[in-house]
Amino acid sequence: MKKKIKTDDDAPASYALSDFYLAAYLIAEGLPLLRLDPAGRSRVLFVLEDSPRREALIQDFYGHRAGVDPLAYKNAIVDLKSLIHGLRRERSRP
Repeated sequence: MKKKIKTDDDAPASYALSDFYLAAYLIAEGLPLLRLDPAGRSRVLFVLEDSPRREALIQDFYGHRAGVDPLAYKNAIVDLKSLIHGLRRERSRP
């Protein structure tokens, strides 16, 4: 699931997606993570600050043309997993 989210004039435009590895790639490429939104029992939406580069980055990712620093990608994966686990712990508290 991917969607562009409209915001008020003061807030940056955002882009939401549920593809974990694409989100990690976009973060590694410099798109800031704004928040995680629960999307059902076991799904999460990653809400990123949108960028004019986003569409080209997505095309590169799915077209097997993406070139990203491996450590930046690994760190983005580790960070997202930590955030997801924290969100799940938060939701399971009474």
